[in-house]
Amino acid sequence: MDLNIKVEETESTKGDEQKRNSNCVTKKCEELKLEYDALYRKYIDFENEQRMSGSGTRTSFTAKVDCELQSVKCEKNKLIISSKQMDELQQNYAWIKRQRDEAIRQSLEAKHYLIKVQQQRDDALNKVNEAVSMRIKATRDLARLTKERNDAVKEYNLIMSERDSVHEDIKNMQLESSEIKKKLKNFEKENSELFTENQSLKKQIISLLLKNERLVKDCNYLRIKVNVLKRNEQFSRTSTSSSASLSQTSTSSDFESSSQNSKRNDLNRENTKTIIENLRTEIDYLSNSVRKSEEEVIAWKSKHEKCANEKLKVILEKTSVEALSNQYRKERETALFRLTETLNDLNDSKIETEDLRKQVTLWKEKYDSLNSELEVRMQRDKSNNSQMKQIKNGVLLEDLHHSSSVNALNEKRLIEENALRLHELTAHSTKIQNVDDNESHEFSENGEMGKLFEPRTVSIRKSKQPLGMKLVSSKSGAVFVAEVMKNSLAEKAGVQANDQLLEVCGINLRNSRATLAMRILDHCVEDIQMLLQFSPQSFLQKANHKATLV
Repeated sequence: MDLNIKVEETESTKGDEQKRNSNCVTKKCEELKLEYDALYRKYIDFENEQRMSGSGTRTSFTAKVDCELQSVKCEKNKLIISSKQMDELQQNYAWIKRQRDEAIRQSLEAKHYLIKVQQQRDDALNKVNEAVSMRIKATRDLARLTKERNDAVKEYNLIMSERDSVHEDIKNMQLESSEIKKKLKNFEKENSELFTENQSLKKQIISLLLKNERLVKDCNYLRIKVNVLKRNEQFSRTSTSSSASLSQTSTSSDFESSSQNSKRNDLNRENTKTIIENLRTEIDYLSNSVRKSEEEVIAWKSKHEKCANEKLKVILEKTSVEALSNQYRKERETALFRLTETLNDLNDSKIETEDLRKQVTLWKEKYDSLNSELEVRMQRDKSNNSQMKQIKNGVLLEDLHHSSSVNALNEKRLIEENALRLHELTAHSTKIQNVDDNESHEFSENGEMGKLFEPRTVSIRKSKQPLGMKLVSSKSGAVFVAEVMKNSLAEKAGVQANDQLLEVCGINLRNSRATLAMRILDHCVEDIQMLLQFSPQSFLQKANHKATLV
């Protein structure tokens, strides 16, 4: 706005001065015409008077008049030359004015473009600020997720330790249950043996009872016989003594035999009673042992059911822990994916901001050059105006014309030099671009070298075998792969020597040591995700530290 006001003021002042100069020149021309007409009239009057007076004085007067006429003609010629020079100066002024208008138009266009570039820069800065805030948020989320992951790992380790203890308890319970089963089998065998013995004892008891009944019957029969004999003895006492003496011998023998039989029967009864009592005691003992074995079997069955329930609980806990670990792993993968997206957006925004800064600097340089050219042209216009003021007084017309022609030639020369410089710069930039295109084409033809130096991700399945690579840390705080073993997990996954470790399992290793990388690789639970970049030059510049095998 200030430049527009200044340009309008200079245009108004220049227009007023030009009008004044043209008015002054026209007034001078009119005055000279009037003087010429007056002199011409005086000359005619004087000739008439001379004709009337005589011819002597005519010659002298005509000579004077001729001199005056020549002087007037010289002045008139000078005025014509000055008017021509004024026309030329007006034409130069119009040409300079056109150039000034073009410069003003270019400056206005540059201003509008600069305003657009400033708006783009502001938008880019806003995007950068948003990206920075997103990055800060992503770092906070990553820290939170890493903390949650560490907590989950701790919980997982605790659960795994508890699982191991539970597995040990289960193994112990299984061993105890196997022992209990063996004992149960032994008890069942003993029970079957006792059952068979009990059956045999029952059979023996039945046979003994049958024998006892037979003996009781025999005893009763003998008792009856004894009673009959006693009665017969009582009847025989009343008989004669002769018959008594004769029969005494026979009855004594019968009584002795009956007494012996009764004694034998008593002994058999006592033996059967003792045998029956022993059998009863054995039966009671066997029944008690059978009851105890049944109680033990019930107790072992309850223990076995408890062990089975605990085993089911452990299996359910294991499944829940696996589900939680899978959920945490998915959340970590999503967080890492979001973080990579935000980092890519940040890199893109950085590239855009750098391009915009370059464009802003270029347009600032152009704007400064246009301002300097405008100032130079303003100074030239001021000098031209001052010279026009001098033309009013009729001084230094030829010098001004020469200086204006020289300035015009200098301007043309400067414009031509600037055009040549621009042409050279564009040619140089096109050459550089062609060289870069040729180099990139050569790199793409020669084994895809461009893709080789790009960062790549490598995933290795976690196992008990070592990875088979040696790590080295440099002075600048970078971790490199010094050597890769043949037929190792790292070589199969695509790890090469001179690779730089950028990230391991989502953890940044750009400013770290090889020991930290080893710890992270050791503590990785599942698949190992590594971000690598092939950089042999930086690997050659690294410090000679001792390589650590992973």
